[in-house]
Amino acid sequence: MNSIKLRSRLQKLNYLQQYHDKIMEEIKLGYVETITKHEQNQLEFLYFQSINYSEKLESTTPVRVTTNCSFPHSSKYALNAAVAPGPNLINSAPDIVNKIRFAKIIDFSDIRQAYKRISVAPFERNLLLFVWFLDPSDPSSITTFRNKSLVFGLSSAGSILEVALREFVGPKCQTQLARSAIIDNRF
Repeated sequence: MNSIKLRSRLQKLNYLQQYHDKIMEEIKLGYVETITKHEQNQLEFLYFQSINYSEKLESTTPVRVTTNCSFPHSSKYALNAAVAPGPNLINSAPDIVNKIRFAKIIDFSDIRQAYKRISVAPFERNLLLFVWFLDPSDPSSITTFRNKSLVFGLSSAGSILEVALREFVGPKCQTQLARSAIIDNRF
């Protein structure tokens, strides 16, 4: 989506400042970086950015910054079309619900920031560019930014996250995690 249109839509919904604050927070945390004019001139790059907002999201998160890697760039190609999605390692929800009915211990974890904890190799970051404003009230402050971490919306992100989680828990827990874990953004 065009950043000017996105800005206008967010303004109408009264989410503009929240959306902007989330991008600025990601910069502060080191998940996103600003691209200099010199770097811009050296690169051929893709811009992609979309918004996910819903009244059904938890009341503390009415707007969420997401990327739309399936949206075709002006070259008529989308990033997801060029990326192998990876194997489906995620268990089905009904199977897990049936398994946990008889479990003695059930652990629920909030991993909403898990994707941000997985760094993207520097040479691949140029595929994760987007434009936004340094000052959302000033349309002339449009700037190019680059994601430094894995983005939700990339077709391979789920597989990468699953593999990273298995590596993180270590060999003793890998089998249990593979059999009984489920990742869902609706919990």
